[in-house]
Amino acid sequence: MSFSSVVPGVIAQLIFRLPLWVVWFVAVGLAVSRWKQHPRVSGLVVGAVALLALEAIVGTVVTFAAPVLMRETTSATGISTLLMVYRIVANLVTAVGWAMLLAAVFGWRTPAPPPPAS
Repeated sequence: MSFSSVVPGVIAQLIFRLPLWVVWFVAVGLAVSRWKQHPRVSGLVVGAVALLALEAIVGTVVTFAAPVLMRETTSATGISTLLMVYRIVANLVTAVGWAMLLAAVFGWRTPAPPPPAS
């Protein structure tokens, strides 16, 4: 089994995530269309979606490539360590992406005016 045999699985997995990709594309489209009114928020959304999409692609490739690497190398410990480090980095990248989205949603809001006195 070679890395070329991994490609169909990676493509299939990315297609299974199509609803998520649609949401991300819509989010980027909305952010870009509102860039002039809300540049910080739009930048955070585009950056967050880029990070999350990159992690989704790399994570899918790593998931499908790991078994191939284990078969083709003699050091299962090395592959295990590599996967552990990858997961730590991937979780940090995902956390940063979500933090950026939360900042875009809840940051830079003007306070609501007080209710009228009755």
